[in-house]
Amino acid sequence: MLFLFVIVVFFWGYATAQSAADYSISAWAESNNQLTIRLSEPAQAPTVVHRRLHGQVGWTDSITTLPIGANVFVDFSVQSGGCYEYRLKQNRGNYNAWGFVSGALFLAPKVYSGTILLLIDVFHLPALQYEINRLVDDLHGEGWKVLRINVDRNQTPQFVKQKIDSVYRRHSDLSALLLLGRVPVPYSGEIVPDGHTADHWGAWPADGYYGSMNGQWTDQTVNRTTASRPENRNVPGDGKFDQWSFAPAGVDLSVGRVDMFNMPAFGLSETELLRRYLDKNHAFRTRWFTAQPRGVLDDNFGTAAMNGESPFSSTAHRNFPNFFRENVWETDYLSARATGPYLWAYGCGAGSYTSCAGVASSGDFVNASAPAVFNAMIGSYFGDWDSPNNLLRAPLAGPGWGLTNVWAGRPYFPLNEMAVGATIGDVVRKTMNATSIDYPMGYGETMVHIALMGDPTLRLHPLPPNPAPEIQPLGLSFQLVWPDNSTLGYKIYRYHPYEQRFTLVGETSDNTWTDERPLPGKNVYIVRSLFLQDNAYYHLSGGAKASIQADILYPGDVNADGIVTVEDFYLTAAAYGKSGTQRPEIGTLWRPYIAPEPWNDTVWYREQIIDASRTDANGDGTVNLFDLAVTLNFRGNRLP
Repeated sequence: MLFLFVIVVFFWGYATAQSAADYSISAWAESNNQLTIRLSEPAQAPTVVHRRLHGQVGWTDSITTLPIGANVFVDFSVQSGGCYEYRLKQNRGNYNAWGFVSGALFLAPKVYSGTILLLIDVFHLPALQYEINRLVDDLHGEGWKVLRINVDRNQTPQFVKQKIDSVYRRHSDLSALLLLGRVPVPYSGEIVPDGHTADHWGAWPADGYYGSMNGQWTDQTVNRTTASRPENRNVPGDGKFDQWSFAPAGVDLSVGRVDMFNMPAFGLSETELLRRYLDKNHAFRTRWFTAQPRGVLDDNFGTAAMNGESPFSSTAHRNFPNFFRENVWETDYLSARATGPYLWAYGCGAGSYTSCAGVASSGDFVNASAPAVFNAMIGSYFGDWDSPNNLLRAPLAGPGWGLTNVWAGRPYFPLNEMAVGATIGDVVRKTMNATSIDYPMGYGETMVHIALMGDPTLRLHPLPPNPAPEIQPLGLSFQLVWPDNSTLGYKIYRYHPYEQRFTLVGETSDNTWTDERPLPGKNVYIVRSLFLQDNAYYHLSGGAKASIQADILYPGDVNADGIVTVEDFYLTAAAYGKSGTQRPEIGTLWRPYIAPEPWNDTVWYREQIIDASRTDANGDGTVNLFDLAVTLNFRGNRLP
């Protein structure tokens, strides 16, 4: 049976416009030597324009007002390399129309994407080890530092959060979490975002808890037991949290979940459904298939379902034009997959846990794809996504293209920054934290039910990965060569064991580059091609790995991790008095030397056995006070 939202909540706002589209200003940015904001239709009323840098909170005074009939604003005051957000507002009598546009002008590429932590349900290991390793390779190729921890589905969310917190405190650039498999589900609040107070009021799944690194989460006060599902009932001391909002501390990390638990309608095991997801994830981000740049909308509510000043479908009407420079394509959601795949699709209608009237049911994805890679939906019940065969998770479980889904409409989702390179995780985290100071969020702003089903690292404009370079030894150096496929140049990355990430070691406009200072031991390289997206922002392709062994050492870098630390000094001290074969070349410059023959004498380092020859800093065949002095003098020296 289908259910409508409770009628008293339904009619908040104004219902005097002709259609849901009337509440939005369809607009986008065009980049040349300046930024041009273009409206798809002449303004129906004076358009007040505000501008701010991306990342700012609140809006300053307006920068201009466009007259009735105007549809173009050229902003000559922006700086090359800048990234901007515009707010457009028209007062149309007894309601306001809003538009939000992201624009950039030759924005520099992100050299590093940040650090992501994979939380992997051990239930799926080792069966999915190949697919997970492939995902790690893809993430490395896109500039991510990847950390992994395994979790047990029977652990508590509090225990998992402690693990995340431990990583967060040690890695200041941690920015994203991918929950892969049945990572324990946090519940929180006394909320009813779909308005069904009789049977759906209580705690809802709250994955944002895992990304809230500075918030206070208690289990002491809420006592609500009226919900039909036991999971939604919330009483003190039951392990479900009291908080209904991510405010005031907010959510610090982007969180996305890929969880195929309790999806029996799909006829495959959890593990096989996850494997299917990881396969299509790899196919999208490496451009094995290309999604058409278009946004599909199937709106079965129109202005009958208002959230403050925004119809539910405003998430589509305000964001899709920003992405695709055209009005939203209103059509049937399921029919659109015959001509897909598309990049974005939105659907809304009366709902149940497994259906959205006029849009789709979970069964529609068992043997066929969603029409788009990125999806958004809203309807009753299925926003509570931790339920059997849940519709919000169904596009991810199905074959084909569906990689993300969000329950968007309560609140409004400001997705516009994806137009200039942001990840889906970035914009969902922004939604979790956004208030009416920034956008007409309506009911649901900062509520704990806001969540992302899917990989938070996915972007709107993936590029084919650069092939692995060929590597040729040139004395103590290595020459890299790869196919020429970019007119703008390349960035070369090498894995740094101390940093636990690929670090930028070179840039070139040619398709060849020489590493004159390779790391001791295994050197792993990635080459990324540089491209310019619509004059707006530079972005980098992924890259495939290539490796070669270097039989060299740097004086003082005993453990060959590319940096001299106090641990290298301790290892040298532990080898004091040992002796063996001299190096082919004696010296103490900070450069590579050919390593000597092994001494067959070892020192220990954190459960690793290291040949004592590496402690001979000057290479004369004996470890003595001079070697200690050299190592101490080089403390802090590092390779890029």
